[in-house]
Amino acid sequence: MPVPRPLWQRYVAVVLYLLMGFLLVQLLATISAGITGIAEQQSKMPFRALLFALVIQMIGFLLPAPLLLQFTRAGNFGFSRASAGDVLLACGLTFASLVIFSLIYHALDIRPQQLAFLDQRELLRHRQAFLVMTAFVVPAYEEWIFRGVIFGVLATQSQSRRSVIAAGAFTSIVFTLSHIEGKHSYSALPPIFAMALIFHYVTWRSQSIWPAVTAHAMQNLLSAAALIAKAGEHST
Repeated sequence: MPVPRPLWQRYVAVVLYLLMGFLLVQLLATISAGITGIAEQQSKMPFRALLFALVIQMIGFLLPAPLLLQFTRAGNFGFSRASAGDVLLACGLTFASLVIFSLIYHALDIRPQQLAFLDQRELLRHRQAFLVMTAFVVPAYEEWIFRGVIFGVLATQSQSRRSVIAAGAFTSIVFTLSHIEGKHSYSALPPIFAMALIFHYVTWRSQSIWPAVTAHAMQNLLSAAALIAKAGEHST
């Protein structure tokens, strides 16, 4: 196995990779808007635009990922076999985190509003596709990028627990920041950060992203079901 580049170079490479992915997403979004004719300045985003945005984001960050791995000469966490115990641990910790934050937010009367930009009528009309997208496609893509590639580049072949913790904290911050949709989404960031830390722990423990993917899918499925139920109440 090749020797990875020094850790500081891997951090610089990850930052450059994120910038490259962001710029590529912006370029593809501009091209897509011109081709599809989907207006950018709308009060609520139609579901078709959400699908286009997801595909563009996946292309923008998946394409340069092999370059990052090749340059850093580091490994990555993949879909290797994981034990049922690690999967159950990931789901249990994630569910406990959801319950704890739900109780805290209920006591403080805080109501996070993720995906508030999405048209509620569109959400109900495409509920099946929305569930598939959020519960299967998004967890697999995000976990491979954040826990598999970024965390893998910074943490694999590491002999220091401190460097692994730093890699998990850094990637958790990046993951959390990537979920900012505007001021309305700020209150949702603490539970997202907490779940990211859980995902990194179970990924390092199992050396596989399957436990994180499963827990992420469970969390997204619960959130998507709640959004659909809320949209149904508003439509009646």
